Amino acid sequence: MTDQPLKVQFAPGCFDEFEGTQAELDLLMAEIHSMFENMTAEDLEATSHAVDFEQLTESDPELAQRLAAALDGIDSGSDTRILQ
Repeated sequence: MTDQPLKVQFAPGCFDEFEGTQAELDLLMAEIHSMFENMTAEDLEATSHAVDFEQLTESDPELAQRLAAALDGIDSGSDTRILQ
């Protein structure tokens, strides 16, 4: 791995379902950028944890289904967007 800071890129359409104002979206994007501003890949790995799909399915079935579908799309190659 490298100790270079991470670069945050938003995939086209990733905020299509956002229901706030443009100012709220700008603030959200700035907050996301600031979260990763001084973080390296090693830092991200050290602070990450695996998603428990069984628990997620129980607590938020719709999110679990959407996440599973997105992951299936990546695995099958049908989703060509780069999600970072």
